[in-house]
Amino acid sequence: MAEPYEAILARVAEETGGRQMTPDEARELLELARRVAHVSGDRRAAPLVCFAAGGLTAGEDDPDARLRQIRALLDLFPAQDPE
Repeated sequence: MAEPYEAILARVAEETGGRQMTPDEARELLELARRVAHVSGDRRAAPLVCFAAGGLTAGEDDPDARLRQIRALLDLFPAQDPE
C-alpha cells in the first residue's frame, strides 16, 4: 500500500522536474530526521540536515550511491537506546 507521503513526493518531482525518491531513500531519510531530532534535542535540525542530504545526493544518478551517501550521514548520528 502506498504511503501518503509518496503522492506528495511524486507531485513535487513532477512539478519540479526532479527525480523520484526511492522507497529506501525515503525510509533512510526519515530515519535520519528521527535520529537528528533525538540526538540534537532540537527538532528543527532534522529538516535542515535532510536538506543538506539532498544537496549531497543531488548530482548522483545512481540510487544505490545516493542510499550509501544517506547511510553515511546516518552513521554520524548513531541510534540510541530508548530511555
